[in-house]
Amino acid sequence: MLFPVGRSVYSGLQMKLVHRIDKPTRYVKGANFQVSYSYSKFISQVQDQDFINIATDNDNPTRFTGPNALDRKHQLSFGGTFDLPLHTKLSAIGHFYSPLAQSLQLPELTNGGEIFATDWLGAGLGSSAAPEPLPGTQIGQFQRGTNIGNLQSVLNNYNHIYANTFTPAGACLLANNIPSSSHFICPGLISGPEVMTQGDLTALGWVMPTLGSVAPGALGIPWLKSMDLKAAWPIKIKEHVVIEPSASIFNVFNFANAFLPGNLPAPSLVPGSGAYLAPNVVGGVTPGSSLTPFRASFQSGTYALGAPRQFEFGLRISF
Repeated sequence: MLFPVGRSVYSGLQMKLVHRIDKPTRYVKGANFQVSYSYSKFISQVQDQDFINIATDNDNPTRFTGPNALDRKHQLSFGGTFDLPLHTKLSAIGHFYSPLAQSLQLPELTNGGEIFATDWLGAGLGSSAAPEPLPGTQIGQFQRGTNIGNLQSVLNNYNHIYANTFTPAGACLLANNIPSSSHFICPGLISGPEVMTQGDLTALGWVMPTLGSVAPGALGIPWLKSMDLKAAWPIKIKEHVVIEPSASIFNVFNFANAFLPGNLPAPSLVPGSGAYLAPNVVGGVTPGSSLTPFRASFQSGTYALGAPRQFEFGLRISF
């Protein structure tokens, strides 16, 4: 039986400071400032909770619980508005958010034999199921307990203990002397004795995979940084009519933001690559690689926080 999961808990400390100053300088009629900060945790059994999710460990559905893919430990935002001469209103807002969390997952390479290759939990894993976490890690391990600096030691530990060993399902095949009649399904791969052997499982790829090393100069998930600027000129025409042309610059300093929700590469660890894994998984993109596929961009139609610099011109009429 497969157990659906979806329990999520958000907890945090939020603070906000608001201040107004009248005529702070000669050319500023008034100014408003606001600073907000949150220290939070978003804990879940899955990385993406937008769908009906199945427990990672069917024998213990809450065993794997950690930071969700939308978890940000630190979020700092600040902004201000300034009333200037010539009907000018200038406003600015900035956001600085700590990196997102991602899970370190084993690759699925057998097209149907995953219970014999990567199901180290022994709780069942189909070829289309979500990959299992790297042994010894939790949901959202990368950018929390593990980062680029210590990722190699995590991989080395896995390769030393688990690589080329048998999963519980594979060990069960060997222990129960299962007949090797399956060579009719995979001709040429299984031969010799009448029962399945360690060599047969190895030939089928039914052993825990060996993982490659971290790419030299690999990058982790960076902080999200953005600063927006807007100038508006509200002009009162009649008692109840206001025309307000405006010009905005989003991400005015053109900060490079990558690996945000909606454009995260698959975080699976692929063996035989010699890297973890440039350029198409988290932690594998190097400074010389193109970040274009993973840069922040328009998401869900209009959401584009952290996208490359953009300009906007507007005209609003209020009556």
